[in-house]
Amino acid sequence: MAESFDISKKVYDAEDIRKLLGIGRTKAYEFLDEVYKKQEPFRVIKIGKVYRIPCKPFEKRALKKSDSLKKNWAFFSVGIIIEV
Repeated sequence: MAESFDISKKVYDAEDIRKLLGIGRTKAYEFLDEVYKKQEPFRVIKIGKVYRIPCKPFEKRALKKSDSLKKNWAFFSVGIIIEV
């Protein structure tokens, strides 16, 4: 069954990122923690243990590049894709 997302959202949460990237919960949190520390390739806001990711920067950097995923992306040490 296809996942649906509210396109009027301003921020994604960890569950949204998990679904969008097709990864498990643990990997999603490892990925968001790594991105939070670097603030690259998109911005991550962390309040306590809660992550919020502004939609537009995430979509611009992560989802728009999915067409050329195999050529332009590599797997990071935690098994998450990052731009090379």
